[in-house]
This record gives sequence, structure tokens and C-alpha cells, in this order.
Amino acid sequence: MRNLLSEFDEYLRLDERCTFETVKRFRSIARQFATYLSGMMTSSNEKLVSATTSDVLAFLRQAAETKQGAFSAHKWNQKLTAVRALFRYLVREKLCPENPTAELHRVTAICRERIPLSLAEFVALIRAMHTAAEPYRSRNIALAQIGFHCGLRVSELSRLNLDHLDRTHRLIVNLEAKGGKFLVVPFP
Repeated sequence: MRNLLSEFDEYLRLDERCTFETVKRFRSIARQFATYLSGMMTSSNEKLVSATTSDVLAFLRQAAETKQGAFSAHKWNQKLTAVRALFRYLVREKLCPENPTAELHRVTAICRERIPLSLAEFVALIRAMHTAAEPYRSRNIALAQIGFHCGLRVSELSRLNLDHLDRTHRLIVNLEAKGGKFLVVPFP
């Protein structure tokens, strides 16, 4: 089994050209799947090679559950993508006759809207920043002010630099946002 996962790593790196982080994540999910199957079958090779679509579905349902018992579309899609890659590898190596994930579909994840800080939360944040030492205090307060008044996400604030500021028109321009979009936002 260990050898099979190592070979799967090689397949991901060389054939699929996955990043180190993706290989690590997919291997972890492949291990979770093999562990899930271990109670159902006897030999280690039989675990993965004999898995059915029903086995994969049962694993995905269990793995996509949050700690609160809710369904997570993100977890489902991530686990499905990893298990699909594993079965592509097994079919390619002729270790598995068919891919049981072929008919399974990704779940549409509901995008959460921006939830801005309330005024009370913002004031508490600024008060907490006042306890920091200079020069970071001024920088942090300025970033918090811009983020709050312009409705920027933390990821957008982290990308913000002086090139994005149009001081003449008081705009933040060409700031990359979520989904590969670019923002033009007035700033206070």
C-alpha cells in the first residue's frame, strides 16, 4: 500500500504536474480513503482496486461532513478531485478495471457574500491596534481604515501597494480581487 501511494505521488508530480502542496493534500486524501475502505476488505491492494462507486460516495459523504454535522461542498469537491486522480492513476496502471468516480459530479458551492465588520467591531479593532508599538501601529490603523471604508477583503488589503493608489482622483485602481477581477474603488 505504501508503495502504491509513493507511485501515486510520482504520477501526480511528473504526469499531472501538480505542486508539492497538491501532491501532499491528494496523498493525505488517498490515505483517508484507503483507511475508510480498510474495514470493508482484506488485502491492501484489494482495498483500492475493488472500490465501487457506492464506496466512493459513502466516503465522500462522510468526509464532506463538518464538525457541526453540516455538508461542505468545498470538502466534497476537494476529496472527489483527489480520489478521481487516484483512480485515473490506478486505471492507467491497469490496477483497476474502471474508474468508479467517472459518473460522480462536483457540487456547486454557494459563495458567501462579504460580511463587513460592524461599527462596534471596527472600533474594537482600532482600539486593539492602538496598543501596538510604532511604526506598525500607524500602518495597521491606516490599512484597517482603508479596508473598512472601502469594503476590501483581507486578501485584497494584502495585495494593496502604492501603485494601486490614484491620489489625483482618490481611487484604488487595478487591485486584484477574488475571482481574478480587478477593482476600482474610491478611498476616503
